[in-house]
Amino acid sequence: MSKPVNLASLPKDEALVLSRVDGRAIFGDVDAVTHVYSELMSHWLSKRMPRAVGQSDEEFGDLVEEVEKEFNAGVDEAVSAVREDGKSREVIKRIDDLVTARSMFAFRIQAVVAFMVEALPDDAADQLPVKFTLTGLRDDLHQLGENLLDLVHEAEHG
Repeated sequence: MSKPVNLASLPKDEALVLSRVDGRAIFGDVDAVTHVYSELMSHWLSKRMPRAVGQSDEEFGDLVEEVEKEFNAGVDEAVSAVREDGKSREVIKRIDDLVTARSMFAFRIQAVVAFMVEALPDDAADQLPVKFTLTGLRDDLHQLGENLLDLVHEAEHG
């Protein structure tokens, strides 16, 4: 979750956006889950196992303990999965930032090559094809920049 901020101090639209973001991440916040865990467990247990069915009090008590342990393990797994998902999103964001920066670098080089292409005379039949080569390089650099921008989107969405 993001650093706590008093939402009342923000413009309404920004407060609503942050509320949605925090709501998505709340189950990855171990402190928040721990704070409500006892009530959550009690509510779940009263719905799923309201009374003994053919067990002695001791057997039912033992069963409740084992069920609570398994429920706790399931909650731990869910919290871990949410935290990992959050980390994955952070990694994707960092990769996106890096790839975008590299794409902008490719577009900068492409612009320089495009400038050079415009400054050169057409290639003569008896000379090296410099303008032709730089024109191809310019087009390849433009395509590289475009492909880099699409890379993260394609990886994320298939």
